Amino acid sequence: MKWIRIWTEETVTGSTFKELDAEARAVWFSLLPLAGMNTPEGCVSAFQGTVPMNDAQLSEILRLDIEVIKRGIKRLLEVGKLEVLANGVLKIVKWTHYQGYDNEYERQKYYRENRKQELWLQEKNNEKTQKPQFTSISISKSKSKGVLGGAQKHAAFDKFWAIYPRAEMKGQSWRSYVKHIQNAEDEGLVQRAAENYAAKCKARGTKIDYIKFAASFLKDDYWRDWLEDATPLPKPHKNSAEVEAMLARGRNRGGMGNRGGGDSGGGSAGAGHNNDSIKGV
Repeated sequence: MKWIRIWTEETVTGSTFKELDAEARAVWFSLLPLAGMNTPEGCVSAFQGTVPMNDAQLSEILRLDIEVIKRGIKRLLEVGKLEVLANGVLKIVKWTHYQGYDNEYERQKYYRENRKQELWLQEKNNEKTQKPQFTSISISKSKSKGVLGGAQKHAAFDKFWAIYPRAEMKGQSWRSYVKHIQNAEDEGLVQRAAENYAAKCKARGTKIDYIKFAASFLKDDYWRDWLEDATPLPKPHKNSAEVEAMLARGRNRGGMGNRGGGDSGGGSAGAGHNNDSIKGV
C-alpha cells in the first residue's frame, strides 16, 4: 500500500482528538503508515503479521522516545484504537473501515491475507493445546472451580449487556467477554462494574460517543477499576499552614479585611499591617 487515508473532519472532531493528547496522537499518526506498509495491512509487525516489534524497534523506526512509545501504545489500547493479537502483534482496530476500500480486489486481498494469518495462528495454538493431560477428568475439575460453560456464559453475557450503557458492536463485545471473563466469580463482578460505570455516565451526562465500547471496557482488566462506585464528593478546600498563619496575624493586627476605613485606622493602616504580616511569613 503506497498511501493511507486519514479522515479530516472526523479526526479533528472525533475520538482521536478528544481521547488522545498530543503525545498519544504522535504515536498514533506514526503507527498508521507503518501499518499500511505491512503485510497484512493494518498490522504493526516485523514479519507478515507474525513477529511483533518491541518498543526499542518502534522507537528507532518512528524516531520517538521509547517512553513516549510505551505511553502512547498504552493509551491507544485503552481507547480501543489498537489491539494485541494472540502472537503479540499490534493491530489497528477497524483498519478496513477507516481505509474505506473501494476497490473490490484490494478488499478481497486484505481478507485473504488476514485469513492466512488467522489459520496460521490457529494451527500454532492447536499445537500448544493438543496435550494428553487434557482429559474429561481435568475438564470436570475445571468446572468445579467455577469455570463458565457455554449456556451459562451466554446467560451471563446477556445480563452484562442489558446493564452496559453503550449497546453497540455486540459481536465484538461477546468475543471480548469470552476471552476476559473466565469464571463465575468474575461474572458477578463484571456486572457490578458495569452498573457502576453506567451510573457514573448517567450522573455526568456523558454523551454516547465518550462511553467506551464494551469490548474495550472488558479488555486488560479495565473493568476491575469500576468495582467500587467511583463518585467521591469534592474535597473542601483547605489553606496551607503558611496561609493560615498569615491570615491569623493579619486578623490579630487588624490588617486583613480592614483596608479602606476599618477599625485600625483606614486604608493606610490596613496596608501597613498587611506588609508587616507578609514580611513575617
